[in-house]
Formats: sequence, structure tokens, C-alpha cells
Amino acid sequence: MKKVVSFLAVLAVTVFMGSGVVFAVNFSSTTCSAYATFAPEDLRFDVELFHWEGSSYSTSVSTDAINFDTAEVTLGTTTASVTISSDFVKIHSNLKTQKAGTTIYMFTDNTSTSMGQYKAFNGLVQGDTITFNGLVRAGQTEGGSYKDGDFAEIQTKCLSVSSSTLVSLTSPKNLTFNNDAQFEGDRWLADKANTYNNVSLADKDTDGSMHMIGKTGATGGNWIGGTWDNNVYVPWFVDEDVVMFFKAVFRNVSSGDSFGTTTITFSIHAE
Repeated sequence: MKKVVSFLAVLAVTVFMGSGVVFAVNFSSTTCSAYATFAPEDLRFDVELFHWEGSSYSTSVSTDAINFDTAEVTLGTTTASVTISSDFVKIHSNLKTQKAGTTIYMFTDNTSTSMGQYKAFNGLVQGDTITFNGLVRAGQTEGGSYKDGDFAEIQTKCLSVSSSTLVSLTSPKNLTFNNDAQFEGDRWLADKANTYNNVSLADKDTDGSMHMIGKTGATGGNWIGGTWDNNVYVPWFVDEDVVMFFKAVFRNVSSGDSFGTTTITFSIHAE
């Protein structure tokens, strides 16, 4: 009650000061504290594999690998054959509610010994750039050289679950992948051993665009695309689930060939 009386007394001073009447108000000061503590939450980045069934991604069933339809590939030609997998990845995370400073990268590690018969020994050399991208033709040998079609490049497409494209999609085969159109969530899957202009990617990219698939912080989330602004890459993120589709490009395939990668990796890195 004392605090209410003091407040009214101060108002009285304000009202009557203009008429020359002054009240002396004597009161002692007091302080209080205020707190807001939020419960800690572990970072979550869940990747699930599904096989498309029915007319919606939500009716799909779990699977254990990304498979491509070989019937859609023409054998014995250097002309590219494109096939879109009916298997896809669904990403769920709480990246946006976590403290900034952590990035999720996606890449293959095709030169790793864990690749077995699909280990890439010989990269595709184009000037100062060496790449090991995509599915690897089985049977490469150390000390050999790259042969046309030794890699079937993989392109990914990320769509938020609320995007009009995904909502209306009845089959992954109906998707359109656009070369280098990162603003539409399309991107070529890079390999850890790639070098660009003699600079190694290691497990990160050099320009912010090749591997990054998510970031923590209020301006982060799951990656769905990006654009370039004055030669600076600006990624786009959403705070909802993302569905990722896969396209493979095959060239110079012969009967009996086998392609694969066992190292599609999602890696969490604190900056």
C-alpha cells in the first residue's frame, strides 16, 4: 500500500506545480531483481530416409538407401542420362532455437578407405579444379587415371514442407532440377577431397555455398537455397522440416557397371 500512496503523491506534485503549489514528498528507495532462465535443449538435426509412395511425401515409407532407376539410363553413350530417385531425405532440426555459431555441412568422402569397391582414386581434373563428386564407378585403381563417366554427379534439391512445389508434388519424377539455381534449393553435392583453384575444401566449402545445409541462431535454420549479393553468398533458411531430393547424371555407362557411395555425410561443426 505504501508504494501506491507514493505514486499518487508524485502525481499530485506534477498537477499542482504549475499553480505554484509544491508538495514535499519523502520516501525511501527500494530495488528488486528480475530473471528469465530458459531450459537448455540439446541440438537436434535428424535425417531420415524415405521411399516415395502414393501421391504425397507424407505417405512414404522408411528405407535404408538412396537408389536410382537404372532403366532410365542409356548404356554405351557419352550423352548424359538423368534419373531422379524416388528415395528422399527428410530433415528435422531445432537449429533456430540454438545459440549461433554451429554449422551443418553435407558432403561425400569418396576417397575414404571406407568406400570399399566404390573408392575414388582418380579425380576429374579441370584446370586447377579436381573433383570426386557423386556416385563412383566401382573398380577404380590407384595410380590410374580418370575415365569419362567414372563419377555420376548427384544434384540435390531442398524444399520446405510448406513450399507450393512440395505441396502439389505427386512424384519426385515430376521435379525440375535447375543447374546452379541455388535460389531454388538446387545444388551439386560436393566431395570432401575436392580442390578448387588448388584450395582444398576439407570438410567445409570455400565460398559458403557448396556444403552448408543448416546453421544455428535466430537467423539460421534448415537451408532451402540462397542468392548472390555483390559477390557475397546469402543463404536462405527456414524453421520447419525440409525434404531433400536426389538426381544423378550418368555418362559412358557399360553393361555390368556398378556405381555407389557409402559416405553421404551430415557433419556438425562449432565455429
